[in-house]
Amino acid sequence: MVDEALLNEIETLTAKTRDIEQELKDLRGQRSEFEKMVYENVEMKIEKEVLTKVEEAVSQTKASSKRLMIVMVLGCMIILGYTKLKGEVV
Repeated sequence: MVDEALLNEIETLTAKTRDIEQELKDLRGQRSEFEKMVYENVEMKIEKEVLTKVEEAVSQTKASSKRLMIVMVLGCMIILGYTKLKGEVV
């Protein structure tokens, strides 16, 4: 009788242990999925931020290049005007 009670208790504990192990396995899987989602979200945010900064840098570079081209064209026009003026005066 005592042996039966102990065997029943062992079987009950074994079943509970299996259930707990299964729950733990499920929780690990859910945790893994959650970590993957968080990683992907962080990665997307970083990619967006980097892309925005690169676009800003390209935009600033284009604006700077345009200003430089305008200054160069004006400089060439001034030099050409000056040389024509000098050529007529002499």
